[in-house]
Amino acid sequence: TSPSGRAAGREQAARVAVALDHLPIAPREVLVLRHLHGLTFPEVGERMGRSAGAATQLWARAVRKLRETVGGQP
Repeated sequence: TSPSGRAAGREQAARVAVALDHLPIAPREVLVLRHLHGLTFPEVGERMGRSAGAATQLWARAVRKLRETVGGQP
């Protein structure tokens, strides 16, 4: 990628990090477990004391909120 593309990627990553910091604990945790640790929804649910379906729904709401905060599509 070009230098400007790399810079844009770093800026986007910074916006995502700030947005994650502003999420409540449960939505932040579900995103971290799913995307950073690569866990499946059943594994995420087990770690969080929820069903896989509840973890999936929490993840969907968290992604929506993160997109809104970062400025993406709702």
